[in-house]
Amino acid sequence: MNAAVLTVSQVNFFIKSLIEGDGRLQSVVVSGEISNFTDHYRSGHLYFSLKDEKSVLKAVMFASAARRLKFRPQDGMKVLIRGRVAVYEPTGQYQLYAEDMQPEGIGALSLAFQQLKERLAAQGLFDREHKRAIPAFPERIGVVTSLQGRRCGTSCKLRPGAGPWQKSSWRRCWSRAARPPGRLWRPCASWTASGPAT
Repeated sequence: MNAAVLTVSQVNFFIKSLIEGDGRLQSVVVSGEISNFTDHYRSGHLYFSLKDEKSVLKAVMFASAARRLKFRPQDGMKVLIRGRVAVYEPTGQYQLYAEDMQPEGIGALSLAFQQLKERLAAQGLFDREHKRAIPAFPERIGVVTSLQGRRCGTSCKLRPGAGPWQKSSWRRCWSRAARPPGRLWRPCASWTASGPAT
């Protein structure tokens, strides 16, 4: 045997340099179906495979990218993934390092909304026993809004005592989208603490 003898590490390093040295593989968009999906809750990393009718490609999405997803990936879902192909040298395995993922054929926000509905439905939150009938003539109306500037909008046209049987009460809050959700539900909680709405 006259050929040079290489170590396993040398072979893996050579393959890694070939793949990662190819600029065409450093920014790719790959279409495929998710399988063997694993969510590592402690690390936040997502491990899965992409497959089509002929082949399978290993893939990983690190927590920094996974946190930006607007939907939850799952087995059987067709997706478009933007990322790069690289080699994990210790095992000699090449895989797709996903930087962004979008569901194929449906918007991410639409899918996230559908998944939320299914999750809440599974918890029974849409069952009839959890619903309260809306009275034909409410005795009390509560408004949570910013009372300054244009934020008030149409709601400020509502006046206490819109009808002889109605009472109105107001709760002030910050209405900026960047503010925490608690800015909205805390005023509502104050009504609950003071007595049931009628």
